[in-house]
Amino acid sequence: MKKMVSLIKNIISSLRMKYKIKTRDINVNLGCGLSVCKGWVNIDGSSIMLIARLPRTIKHLFYELGGAKNSFSFDEYCDILERNNFVFQNLKYGIPYNNESVKYVYSSHFLEHLYLNDARKLFAEIYRVLKPGGAARIVVPDLDHIISLFNEGKTVEALKYFYGEDKVDEFTSHKYNYNFIVLKNELASAGFRFVNKCTFKNGSLPDLEYLDTRQKGSLFVEAVK
Repeated sequence: MKKMVSLIKNIISSLRMKYKIKTRDINVNLGCGLSVCKGWVNIDGSSIMLIARLPRTIKHLFYELGGAKNSFSFDEYCDILERNNFVFQNLKYGIPYNNESVKYVYSSHFLEHLYLNDARKLFAEIYRVLKPGGAARIVVPDLDHIISLFNEGKTVEALKYFYGEDKVDEFTSHKYNYNFIVLKNELASAGFRFVNKCTFKNGSLPDLEYLDTRQKGSLFVEAVK
């Protein structure tokens, strides 16, 4: 059953890249889960994206089987799904929009769940869909912070940045880690210019007061096309 669901999701993602969504001047939030922002297109490969517009009886089944109930009441869960703009897409296949159709790209604590080669493909995709002068803000666990935890003897806390405590899906565990120099070099290699280190809720993108939700141990980087 899981293999069949995975196959269907991969087919959907592949077709989205072949028949891209036609729109312009949008802001996209990549790998968002349920950390969303009103007015943005929230893109994720989770199954819950597929049931956002379905009846609440179906939502309740996903709510009970998933991990959302650890953070949200059922009503909160439904409100998030029903009041925001979601697009299902496995981002390993790419971003399903045309060239130079996006103003801003935001991604928080998602890139570390991709292998480096897949992350590089996504950096190239972000560059492709951004308008000239558009900006991307990438938030990831800061490898320098993780190393400092090891140096302070906080080994268990540090290891949580590398490994999940349980296997839930393919995106649960971390597959790569970045500090500013590593991330800056990867973004520059993708074509970005003016790559800058930022701070929590501070930067050039709009709506950071809502988008930035994870401060501790995070690296905030913005890059301009």
